[in-house]
Amino acid sequence: MAIQITGITDESIQRHILLVRDEEITLTLNFYAVSEFWAFDVSWRGETFYGFMMSLGVLHIRALNWPFDFFVSVTEKSGQAPFRQGDFSEGRCELYLVTEEEVQALASGTTSFLEIAIGDSPPVIYVEPLFLDGTWFLDGTYYLNGDKVPA
Repeated sequence: MAIQITGITDESIQRHILLVRDEEITLTLNFYAVSEFWAFDVSWRGETFYGFMMSLGVLHIRALNWPFDFFVSVTEKSGQAPFRQGDFSEGRCELYLVTEEEVQALASGTTSFLEIAIGDSPPVIYVEPLFLDGTWFLDGTYYLNGDKVPA
């Protein structure tokens, strides 16, 4: 099951150290008040990448081919990515670390973000974005006039 990153405050810049399999991942969260969005920088094994804007329903660092990733879920059905400074501290949004096995399962289509977030004890978590026409999703589907169209 994905690991929820807890202790996120409403500070505009904050650093979290995650220990996974005896390795340290440094996650720096940044809130940009003027543009109203959250982003993060991530460091692992001496490499640092900057400026991943937080969005719903996507793996954020997939292109890096690292054995983990991050995803954001919301606890209500607004479908809006984090845009307020208090979204994480007030519980509207949650940030998860996705393990290597889960990244592979998501890529192969054998699981979904919802299954990973819920696991064995289901809290109310909504992780699907609003279906906007002209939007491609990770599973290769396309939405046209609100209907799912196979790729």
